[in-house]
Amino acid sequence: MNTLIVDVGTTVVKFYLFQGLSTLLWRTERRFEQRRQGLSVETDMPAVLEGISGALAEAGDYAQANALRVDAVALTAQRSSVMPVAEEGEPLAPMMMWQDHRADALCQELSAQADRIRAICGMKPSSVYSAPKIAWLMRNRPEVCRRASRFVGFYEWIARWLTGEWVTDDSVASRSCLYDLDAARWSDELLALFGIEKSKLCRIMPVGTRLPLAADAAALLRQRAQVVLAGGDQQCAAVSAGCLAPGDWQINAGTGAYILGMMEPRWPRIGDTLRFNASALPPYLLAEASLTHCCTAVDRLVRLLYAGGSIQDFCRDAGENLQWRGEWRIPPSALGDCSVMDDGQARQAVAQWKSQYTDGQIASALLEGIVEDLAGQAGAVVRACQGEKKRRVICGGGLTRCAAFCQRLADHLNIEVAVPDFENITALGAFVVANSSSRPPKDCWDALGLTFAEYAPRH
Repeated sequence: MNTLIVDVGTTVVKFYLFQGLSTLLWRTERRFEQRRQGLSVETDMPAVLEGISGALAEAGDYAQANALRVDAVALTAQRSSVMPVAEEGEPLAPMMMWQDHRADALCQELSAQADRIRAICGMKPSSVYSAPKIAWLMRNRPEVCRRASRFVGFYEWIARWLTGEWVTDDSVASRSCLYDLDAARWSDELLALFGIEKSKLCRIMPVGTRLPLAADAAALLRQRAQVVLAGGDQQCAAVSAGCLAPGDWQINAGTGAYILGMMEPRWPRIGDTLRFNASALPPYLLAEASLTHCCTAVDRLVRLLYAGGSIQDFCRDAGENLQWRGEWRIPPSALGDCSVMDDGQARQAVAQWKSQYTDGQIASALLEGIVEDLAGQAGAVVRACQGEKKRRVICGGGLTRCAAFCQRLADHLNIEVAVPDFENITALGAFVVANSSSRPPKDCWDALGLTFAEYAPRH
C-alpha cells in the first residue's frame, strides 16, 4: 500500500509519500505565518489551504509521472486551535492557535469546577484547549458565533476539505475539554458548562476511520484514494516512538515539549499535573505532561544572545560546555512564551546574564533547565502509566538535533536516549496508524526499520 501523509504542524504542513512499509519516495512542505499581538496568536487559513492544495497537486504530479497508485491519504494535525466556520467551510475569523492566551481569564473563572472537569475529560481547563477558546469567542465575538455553523480546528477543517465530511476523531476530540473519556463521546455536562451546542461540533469517528477522498481533492491528486483519520500530532508521535502498549513512554521536544505514556483506560488517572487523552491506538489512553516553553525559549535566546547567529551556534556552545555544572539554571519559563512576553523583558534578562557568564554557559544553563523540567515530569508520567524502568527512551522533535540536549537528557534520566534518523516522528506515527488496519501496529512499527542516534548516560 502506498500512503501519502499530511502532517499539519504549528507553522508548516509536511507531505510524505511512502511506498509499502518502509520506502520514502517523495516529500514536500508548505509554511504559513502566525500573527501575534499581546495574548493573541492567530493564523489566516486561506493561505494554509492554498499551500495544502498546491502540495496535493504536486503529489499527484509525482504519482502520475511515476505510475504510482496512492492508496491512502493519512491526516494528522496539531490539536486545540479553533476557528468558527460557515457550513461550507468558509472561515468566519482567523484560527485561534493553541498558543493563544485570550481565554486565560475565563479559565480562572472556572477554577472551582476544575476538578469536576478533569474527572470527565482528563484535563483541567486551560486556554490551550478548544472549549475555553470557543467560550471566549462566544463572549467576545457573538455576531460571528451566531453565523457559525461549526467550531473547528486544523484537523477538522482539513478533514472536511479532503472528505467533504465534518468529522473529527477520538484523539483530537479528547483535547477539547469537552470529551468524556469514559463514555468516548461529547460530554453533555461539559457542553452545558461551557455553553456550547453539540450541533456546532464535528461528528466523532474512531482513530483509523477511512473515508473516500472528495472529488475536488481527488482531482488534484489525479486519482481516488481513502482518507485515514490518523489522529492528533502528539498521539501519532507517541506511536512512532514505540508507545504501542501500556507502560511505554516517550519524549517529544519541539515548539512545546511533551512526555507521553500509554496506559490502560481502566487504570486510575493519577497525577494532578498530568493530562489524559485518547491515544491513536484505541482503546488505550495517553498520560501527558508538557513544557509550553521549549524550542520557543531556545529560539528566543538564540535571537537575543547571538547577533545574526543560529541554533547551530547555540548547540555548539552548549556542547562545548557539557561539563559545566554551575549551580545556576535557566528555567525555560524565564524566557517566556513568545505570545505573552515581549523581547524587551527577555533582552534585559539576557543582558544581565551576559554580564556574569559566557555565551556557552548561558546556552548550557538553558538546556539544563529544560532537561531538569522534562526529567521531573517524565517520572510522573511513568508512575501514571504503571511503567517500569527502561533501558532507553525514544525522543523526537526539533531540539533532539542538538546533541548537547540529548546527552544532558540521558544523564538526567540515567537511561539511553535514542533519536530516530527520520526527523518527523509525527508523520511516521500516522503511517503506522494508516497501515494498522491490515496488520498489528507492532509489525508496522518494526517494518519502518528505524535507525537511531544513541546517547548513553555518562554516570
